[in-house]
Amino acid sequence: MVYCGRTGKGEARRVKAFDQARRRRSAPAVVRHLLVWLLAATLVAGAGGYLVAWAMGRALFSTVELVMGEAGRFDVLLQLQQERRREALAAASELLARQFPGSAVKEGPSAAGSTVLLVSLPERWRNARTFERLDRELAGVPGLVSWLPLVEPSVTVSRVHPALERDLQGWLERQEEVDFTFFRGSDLVVVLKEAGRLDRFNEKLKRRIGTYRVVRAVLPGQAVDAGLARRAAQALEEQGWAGSVVYAAPATEGAGAGTVRWVERMRDFFVSYATLARIEASEAARDTPLRVGEEVRVGGAPAQVVAFDGRQGLAVLAEESGAQDLLGKPVEVRRASGELAGTAVVDGGRIRIQAALDESEALLNRLEQAGGSWEEALHSAQQAARQLEQTIGRIEQAAEDLSRLSASSSDPARDTLVALALSVLLGRRDSTATPGDATRSVARLQQQLQELRARLDAYQKTDLRDLKNSIQTLRQSLPEIDGREVASALDLLEKSEAEPLAAPEGVEIVLRTGEDRPPETSRLKQALERGLETSKVRVYTSPAATASPSARATVMQVVERARSAGAALAVAGIVVWTLFNDWAAVGAAIQAERRGRRRAAGRAARLLSAGIGVLAGATMALVAGMALLGREAWIWPVALAVLGAVAGWLSGWLGHRLSPVDADAVEAARAMSMEGGAILETVVAPAVRPWLLSLTSSRRPPSGTRFGAPPAKNGRLLSSAAVSDGAPATFREAALAAYSLVKYYGAQKVLDGLSLSVTRGETVVIMGQSGCGKSTLLRCFKGLIEPDAGSVRIFGQDLWSLPDAQRRALAGRVGLVFQRPQLIAHLSVLQNVALAALGSGASWPEAYERAWHWLSVLEMARFASRRPAELSGGEGQRVAIARALAAEPDILLWDEPTSQLDPMLAADLLDLMEELIRRLRTTMLVVTHQPRFGARVAHRLVLMDGGRVVEAGPPRRVLAAPASDVGRRLARLAAM
Repeated sequence: MVYCGRTGKGEARRVKAFDQARRRRSAPAVVRHLLVWLLAATLVAGAGGYLVAWAMGRALFSTVELVMGEAGRFDVLLQLQQERRREALAAASELLARQFPGSAVKEGPSAAGSTVLLVSLPERWRNARTFERLDRELAGVPGLVSWLPLVEPSVTVSRVHPALERDLQGWLERQEEVDFTFFRGSDLVVVLKEAGRLDRFNEKLKRRIGTYRVVRAVLPGQAVDAGLARRAAQALEEQGWAGSVVYAAPATEGAGAGTVRWVERMRDFFVSYATLARIEASEAARDTPLRVGEEVRVGGAPAQVVAFDGRQGLAVLAEESGAQDLLGKPVEVRRASGELAGTAVVDGGRIRIQAALDESEALLNRLEQAGGSWEEALHSAQQAARQLEQTIGRIEQAAEDLSRLSASSSDPARDTLVALALSVLLGRRDSTATPGDATRSVARLQQQLQELRARLDAYQKTDLRDLKNSIQTLRQSLPEIDGREVASALDLLEKSEAEPLAAPEGVEIVLRTGEDRPPETSRLKQALERGLETSKVRVYTSPAATASPSARATVMQVVERARSAGAALAVAGIVVWTLFNDWAAVGAAIQAERRGRRRAAGRAARLLSAGIGVLAGATMALVAGMALLGREAWIWPVALAVLGAVAGWLSGWLGHRLSPVDADAVEAARAMSMEGGAILETVVAPAVRPWLLSLTSSRRPPSGTRFGAPPAKNGRLLSSAAVSDGAPATFREAALAAYSLVKYYGAQKVLDGLSLSVTRGETVVIMGQSGCGKSTLLRCFKGLIEPDAGSVRIFGQDLWSLPDAQRRALAGRVGLVFQRPQLIAHLSVLQNVALAALGSGASWPEAYERAWHWLSVLEMARFASRRPAELSGGEGQRVAIARALAAEPDILLWDEPTSQLDPMLAADLLDLMEELIRRLRTTMLVVTHQPRFGARVAHRLVLMDGGRVVEAGPPRRVLAAPASDVGRRLARLAAM
């Protein structure tokens, strides 16, 4: 066989693969390609994400081990007294060897008078009973300071209320994430099976604990007993929220009750010293209660609400100058809109002191100017001094409370409260003040007050000026309180009392609300006040337990999240890149099948490719994400699926722009009568993924044909019935004819009712300026572009009225040489030419022989094994001509193949074309800009302008006596 000897067995196998490809049916091949592509892309995405997660895990875990130290690799940490190290070490080692055989003990670092022992337990001892026994047995080890379980991952539940223990233990036993639990002192330690489940379990545990609330109700001056506890529990159970009381009993005073009392005294100082309006809400305004921070008007004076519980509240007046007129009087409280919100009484220790000092100074001024009763002035001054003495006593008590609170505080909220109170007492806005500064300031106030009282006791008329100076100095030394500071202080005070264990003795209630958001403290307070028939109830609330992951578990959780994020990003990157690279090419191939059709058909093709892209992208991302990240972290797979769907839509809809596949090669494949499956397998798949061709190719070609039935010469295979569309008989009988063609590109009309016919064996040359529709006309004849109106006939058959398979077969009898070579880049020269012969229905040996024959005729046989990129422009056009001739067309179209060449190459190619036209003597339609060439080869010269034929006839007549502007310009060009 000659074809094997000339190019080798490898080339023969490749050509044979084309023959096997063309024998498959189109639809199954396309589906097979898409499924293989989707499966391969999913595996690549999952494998890529797994590799990224593995690499990140290795790097992060090694970092964690480095940061956490050796403690992360042990199960128990023992802290021993340094002076009893040997005795404690021996006792601990003996206990572990006796009770837990196989345990390893390592002595850790010593610091601050203690030594650390690290214990590693065998796998069989890592259970709840072991740690419960350790909690009991380690108490007998001499010199043991403390012990800490290091088993991971774990969550510690602290401050578990006794009423919650049984319910919480039963709930934990039903959770699949939990390995085992044990108590260590008052803390419940929950050990999980995997670190990856920590996040989800922690959220579930917090929601479970969050449905319980401990409520401490304190009734000042009232005895607390079981009966009061029952009435308080009944008052809460009668409320409208879904819940129940699970525990109620009298409670003793908490460990932090002293701090609460100091906070209460601070509250009393602020409320009694500052100028405040005590608000009582009206019945009509209780449906829309006042809000903290809301601006109101109290007796016409502007004020701001700083506290409100639904019925009563406090407001700070913006200006104290007009507050003296309102002092002690009931006044209206109105919103900014003018709506009545209630009534208020304005009060404040500082404003009363200022009033007394103002009155004393006024009397002293009258005494100095016009004389008067010195006894009356002395009485007023002594009254102001007594009020000052009471105020300074309150300031002194506040300073003492601050000093005690600061010395015992480690809570950031309380520290902030101390700083706020200091700035109020000292009139300073910085954070450098200390309780000692407040104490010294109070001492100065006391000294000034003593001096004033001494002067009052030894008052003489001549000492009047000194007395006035003492009063002014004392006035200036009093602290200034801003309304915003009072609001901040009251807010912090409210937060600082939300701690039942710090409250004085009262009633302790454990409430299970059954709601995601338990009732607010104000609602609980109102319910208890109604049920207990008192308005003096103070309510403190807190959760019944608090849960927190261990430090190492938290770090491991961060590691797991980082691994998941890295894996998800890797999958997302692979999915997006694959879709934009691979699916854009597939989408371009799908759109190319409908390219050139009417607008609705082209849009339908884009919608089809975009829809399949959405399905493919979402499926690939979702499957890869779930396989890699699991169903528990569902948010990542869902996000990946959404990303894949968006990327699939964009790549499918914009495939013709994003595709890495050469659009010219796809058009050339369509010109060779390839179906979608052939284009996908032969052009698209090898260009983006070379291995797809081998994955989807069958070893034994099934029966059937891929390119359609081979066209018979002279139209014998096709039906001879003509479609009646009003076309003249001459058009129906011509080898090639166009009747009233109309084609729009957007709003631009490229063909405007054009009619043209070419008889058998005739060579027609079309000329005209660029943009007049010449190339569009040729593509309509070839079946690449569907006209918007009119008909195209080949050997009497209406091309665009036939089904797709018959239309491809009919268009296969027409060859087209493009302006550019439009070769398939990944195929050799011989393969490009042989592919066209296969498209005409030839077997692969015959296709090979045809390709070799025409390459030899065109002097391109020596380039048979080269790729298109290795050819020059002229050589590429010769290969394109050989490709068109290898299909043995009945009609040959030339679309100005010399337009992209330099003049010397163009002249050589024109000579070749002229020789082929004379030798082949077949029906030809030639588009050119060379009038002399056209005059030499044409039987008839057709001139086009504006999408119409403006002149036609023998070349000599048209160029000798042109009747159109186009003809006259061409005649002048030919005469040059």
